[in-house]
Amino acid sequence: MQQINSKNEQQINHPDIRNVIDKYKGVSTEEIKRDIKSNSLPFSVLMFNLVHDFNFGSVIRSANALGAREVFYFGEKRFDRRGAVGTYNYIDVNYLASYADFLCLKNRYSLVGLEQSSRSVPLNKFNWATDLQPLILIGEENLGLSSDVLDICDHIIEIPQRGSVRSINAAVAASICMFDFISKYEE
Repeated sequence: MQQINSKNEQQINHPDIRNVIDKYKGVSTEEIKRDIKSNSLPFSVLMFNLVHDFNFGSVIRSANALGAREVFYFGEKRFDRRGAVGTYNYIDVNYLASYADFLCLKNRYSLVGLEQSSRSVPLNKFNWATDLQPLILIGEENLGLSSDVLDICDHIIEIPQRGSVRSINAAVAASICMFDFISKYEE
């Protein structure tokens, strides 16, 4: 087996080394972004106060893969783009600088908080049909969504769990919710 000795040789043999599916090989980033946006599904995701770069990157990657319209994030921590493996180039990722910016989203979206609470509905029983497209709100793993955020949510959902842990990874939970939305939306 011949070994590739330099980056130049690798680029000659594989000129498009971006992490994109075959139909996007050789296509510009802007063309990919336009195509993805035109084929996106009517949902978006908002990350509240996430602190781990793994979660930021994984939520953005899943949102891209599952067809979200856009991603928002709120909190002091800015994300390290490396964890998103370039997928932030193909989906709109918007930083909300204030709580007021978040409140403005209520006019565009049905707010669906992911949290275990007395108001939550098990995800497998939740009907995503709403007047506005859903914005899935994901909170930081230890603290979850704050009570003031939960108070303005149109819906609160939870992922039924059978194990011993109180919650699962924020990015995994977000991905499960996104997949549940698209599977029910496409029925």
